[in-house]
Amino acid sequence: MRLFKTLAAIALATTLFVIPAAANAAAATPTVSVHGAALIAAPRSETLKFPVTLSAASASPVTVHYATADGTAVAGTDYTAASGTLTIPASSTRAVIAVKILSVAFTSGAPDKTFTMNLSSPSGATLGAGTANGVIHPDPYVAARPGSLQDAVIDPSSRTAYITNSTSNEVEVLNIGTGSYSAPIPVGSQPIGIDITPDGKTLYVCDSGGQTISVVDVASRKVVKTIITPPGFDSERAFTIAIGNNGHALFTTTFNGSGFGAHVYDLNLSTDAISVFTPGGINGQVTELSPVFRSADYSTIGGLLGDDSGGPFFVYHISGNTTVSGSLNNFIQWGGLSGNGKVLLIDPSAFAFNASTYVVDTSTGAQTGTIPGASSGVVVNGNGAFGHRLEPGDVGTLNVTRFLETGTIPAPDASNPGNMAGSPNGLALVAITSSGVTIVRL
Repeated sequence: MRLFKTLAAIALATTLFVIPAAANAAAATPTVSVHGAALIAAPRSETLKFPVTLSAASASPVTVHYATADGTAVAGTDYTAASGTLTIPASSTRAVIAVKILSVAFTSGAPDKTFTMNLSSPSGATLGAGTANGVIHPDPYVAARPGSLQDAVIDPSSRTAYITNSTSNEVEVLNIGTGSYSAPIPVGSQPIGIDITPDGKTLYVCDSGGQTISVVDVASRKVVKTIITPPGFDSERAFTIAIGNNGHALFTTTFNGSGFGAHVYDLNLSTDAISVFTPGGINGQVTELSPVFRSADYSTIGGLLGDDSGGPFFVYHISGNTTVSGSLNNFIQWGGLSGNGKVLLIDPSAFAFNASTYVVDTSTGAQTGTIPGASSGVVVNGNGAFGHRLEPGDVGTLNVTRFLETGTIPAPDASNPGNMAGSPNGLALVAITSSGVTIVRL
């Protein structure tokens, strides 16, 4: 009997102890906070989104009043003033406040403009961080990054650029709307060429410091496998890569020395089988500086044979499994295909006899005209009517059908220009420049 009473007493004490703890947990009130946001200005209206978070989910909806306040950014000129009541639904911990950013009113070299977002009068929560800055970067915007940046590709959603950094053996990950970098992706030795699959899920990175291609899962940001490339004639290493819409990619190699001796290879993305792509170059042979690149719709792959005075090039049309080729009788280095693969722009190298951008009809390989002026990376729009090229100090705007440069976009950081990539939606450029990447909103 005494044992039974003792157990009962323990149970009662335990019950009395638990009830107040549960009541205290139920009574806990979350805090609501607003966080800063940034956006690169553009020639059209954009939306800047301020994240608002709760420290813990609530069983009931939480509301809070919000209002913008001017700083160096002025409502009606730089952004549209916003105020109202935000509701965070029950069981949720996050919502956003959207603010309309007006068309660009300032350009590269100007300082950032800022305004504030202020929270007040919360219901169902206490106020945590009640003020945050909204930052409007100038357009173009320099996203500085140390190291030797080599090649860039923008994902199919037109939100993220991936840039190879051969100094740190990483792929830089850049939000092209905000100009902010997230954690880089470690890959193989001295990465140069890079491309992304049509579904945006996988990166292929050419590790020019060895005989490998790193395959990166975008979701996990990890190398999931390494493809060993053929040794070729002189320990060739992967150089550049372009992915097609047929489940294959073409990649080129490089080697120590100059002249022919590298190759263009076909890579089966399902089996990792590699074979020489004989229609490219001279029976599959190319020079040590021979880039490949593709159209935005993944239907067409172009290739240039650099460091050769003949200026040979080829274009592979995937749907018909046909390859056309041509020669420009000049040293060439940079190329870009229109989104539909019908127009090819080619820029000469520093060793060229003249400085002009060549315009090529990819159905025949025939040169249709030239656009005078020196430049490096080139990008062409969807139908090939317009394009851009990276020049010392600016980005040139091209009317391709009239063979004219019709204007320039000042880009002071482009004193040592490199390669350039365009977003699939045609609204942004990323250019490798002197101190990192210059983002241009179009």
